[in-house]
Amino acid sequence: MKTKLLFLLLGLVSLGLTAQVHADFWEDQATGFTEASRAAADISIVTDDVVWVRVYDGANTSNVIQEFTKTTDGGATWTPGTIDVGNPALGISMVHGISATTAWCVAFPPNGTEAGQGIFKTTDGGTTWVKQTSALYSGNGAFVNVVYFWDENKGFCQGDPVDGYYECYTTDDGGANWTRVPSANIPAGLSGEYGYTSQIFVTGDAMWWTTNKGRIYRSYDFGHTFEVFQSPISDFGGAAMSGEVSFSDDNNGYLVNVDNTFWKTADGGENWDITFPDTGLVFGGNVFGISGSDWVFSTGAGDLTGSSYSTDGGLNWVVMCDDQHLDIRFSDTGSVGWSGAFSVSATEGGIFKYIGPGLGIAELEAIGFEAYPNPVQDVLNMSAQNEISNVQIFNMLGQKVLTQEVNALTAKINTANLANGTYIVQITIGDVVGSMKIIK
Repeated sequence: MKTKLLFLLLGLVSLGLTAQVHADFWEDQATGFTEASRAAADISIVTDDVVWVRVYDGANTSNVIQEFTKTTDGGATWTPGTIDVGNPALGISMVHGISATTAWCVAFPPNGTEAGQGIFKTTDGGTTWVKQTSALYSGNGAFVNVVYFWDENKGFCQGDPVDGYYECYTTDDGGANWTRVPSANIPAGLSGEYGYTSQIFVTGDAMWWTTNKGRIYRSYDFGHTFEVFQSPISDFGGAAMSGEVSFSDDNNGYLVNVDNTFWKTADGGENWDITFPDTGLVFGGNVFGISGSDWVFSTGAGDLTGSSYSTDGGLNWVVMCDDQHLDIRFSDTGSVGWSGAFSVSATEGGIFKYIGPGLGIAELEAIGFEAYPNPVQDVLNMSAQNEISNVQIFNMLGQKVLTQEVNALTAKINTANLANGTYIVQITIGDVVGSMKIIK
């Protein structure tokens, strides 16, 4: 089974960390499964309200299940469902939605021999799934890994090499017709190289997917042509080494590995620089960079469990909790985000929704918000065109050190009792929540 190896923790390891009250950052939501330990693995955010999630059996990862859960109200309620692809032995590697009713999934052969693998589509909210037969995945050595759609028509899927080159397809009609990407447009794989299920990252018209040789394939044209680069790790999903990548734009990206090591790239993945945090911790389970910003999130569910975020591209990190966190995703605008967890019952557990320091400082500035001076000595002055409701300040350990109700157009935030250092200030104005970094 060549899916990415899942590292789970049966007992929390403190490693000297002080557990944070995750209620300051994460809201527990129930994914609706009656079975315990359904793990939210792949999160597909369509809008602030509509999210699709593929799950696996966290109690026994070798147990093949064909299930998903979905919300249409921002996570207030989640409704689980099954994915019938005609063969219960096929694994489901990811579900990618583009509306509350339409999504695609990947059905792969866990042992390489199960029949019927391919790309399946639902247009009725997940009740029925129909195979898209022109994405063949039927040749010798075929193994489908990922699928992604930019809208209801434009899509891409990728599988392992068949006939000497990676089996990739593009479509412009929602998958009614898939066209294989020519071998001349895809750099040849190394001997014994293959891709991993679910490992794809997309921003705009750019995409990246990863291999067991530690290489990253990149396309800047919706998957029609590719380049390939060696990453600093040897394998993105093996027993000894694994990793995850994320990009905030075409050039700037992040990589974490299972050893909780962190790298950055400024050239789209061609070169990577190892980065050691000045403060806080990076978790090596997953990473996500918010589009167009320096906000980065990391999660862990292995030897080091928890979640953290950075507002400066990974130089300083705020540790948010020591709970087990799996896949993490935010919307393209950064307005909402979720992190995978394990279900306890139909009414408890399964996923976390991010409710911590907001990412919308640009939205605040658009409605006239200002704050000065920065660096600050004793008083941080604020003003806005609309009423400022609330101000909270967090230190770089993620601890809330100040809360002030304002309910006015201006505010004076007294920071005299705060020690010198770097802080995250969260400001709420109506429905808009934004954050800024200050230095005292």
